[in-house]
Amino acid sequence: MNPFEAEHGSSIIDYYMTIERHKYAVIFFLAISILLVVIHNSKLVPIYSTTATMIIDRENKTPLPGQERIYESYVSETLSFKTHFEMITSLPV
Repeated sequence: MNPFEAEHGSSIIDYYMTIERHKYAVIFFLAISILLVVIHNSKLVPIYSTTATMIIDRENKTPLPGQERIYESYVSETLSFKTHFEMITSLPV
């Protein structure tokens, strides 16, 4: 018997044997606890909600600063439209 056992009268093996003896009660308690937590959390009303506004603006890419481009090509307009459409109809994050 080591000094710890002589002082306190129990060892790690004694604790393990006690848990092993009552393992079904421990498992039952954990299962009931988890079930109650899941039921409680599923009934909670969300406290926080948020919204976002997305501003879609075209960059002004001109060859010279201070000049605006008057026309856009059909391809770039179609690409911009498709990009905006995909962003608007995409799934929420």
